[in-house]
Amino acid sequence: MIMIDDTLNMVYQSSNKKRGAGLEGSRLSIPKWLENVKNLFPTQTREILEKDLVKSSNIADIIKHPELFEKVEPNLEMVKTIISLKHMLPGNVKEAARKLVKRVVDELKNKLRTEVERHIVGAIKRDCHTPLKVFRNIDWKQSIQRNLKNYDPNLKKLIMGEMRFFSNERRKKAWQIIVLVDESGSMADSVIYSVVMASIFSSLPAIHTNLVIFDTQVVDLTARIYDPVDVLMSVQLGGGTDITKAVRYGQQLIKNPKKTLLVIISDFFEGRPIQELTRTIRHVLEGGTKILGIASLGSNAKPFYNKPYAKTLNSLGIDVIASTPESLPELIAKLMNK
Repeated sequence: MIMIDDTLNMVYQSSNKKRGAGLEGSRLSIPKWLENVKNLFPTQTREILEKDLVKSSNIADIIKHPELFEKVEPNLEMVKTIISLKHMLPGNVKEAARKLVKRVVDELKNKLRTEVERHIVGAIKRDCHTPLKVFRNIDWKQSIQRNLKNYDPNLKKLIMGEMRFFSNERRKKAWQIIVLVDESGSMADSVIYSVVMASIFSSLPAIHTNLVIFDTQVVDLTARIYDPVDVLMSVQLGGGTDITKAVRYGQQLIKNPKKTLLVIISDFFEGRPIQELTRTIRHVLEGGTKILGIASLGSNAKPFYNKPYAKTLNSLGIDVIASTPESLPELIAKLMNK
């Protein structure tokens, strides 16, 4: 009953109290509100509530005047609102909204790329070198850097002592990272950061990245991973959660288990019995694949997630933690080098 009251109040009190149900913060985020509406009301009622939300908030101003998108300062809350209500936006407004989303995504990519490259590329390099000395496999950059101290000014030559060699697998994708992202309403921040991070991973040498979005259905978006804006504009926030189905799908994508990391980004409020999930995860672990659970990917210091489920996964040797986007590359690098 409280959930119904909160859901209705967001629409019908916002016009009186100006609670900012549009592009500003509110007690219920718009993704969470949409999820509640989807779960609590029939389709016809849901459509009425969505229209009333637009009328009672400043979203209506944006829809009538899409040029406002160019004037406002882009932020994560606006992106969440756009991807939640994109199905209600007319064509010209949706295009303006897409440009705003791109501005936020580009800013996040520029901010996070350095950390990703520093940690994950470093892990790949450590993993790809070999003591086997084959001339065609010399890592010239690393070898020269390690021998700069041996420069002889009299001879004007660099004396090459210790040489570094790539393994024969260097031209192949050394690692596979499979990112499974829960798109339930409470995971909106995590979805945005996950899509951006996956697009950065996919651009790295020797990394093959799969991006899979799920609720009770599983959608493989790997083919579109290079365009995070396109991915975000296709995400359907809200709905149930079937982690077991997502992990089973991810398992089918694994090419080399010992060189694969499965990252599950979810609040772990699983719709199936815990036994089904643990049985599936055990099977993946037994094959040699490493698994990392991310309960929240964002700046929220107190994320809300299913702690009993997380504790059960801990007992299987899987870390389930809340992480900032800046910290995720280091976590992944540590697992790759484990």
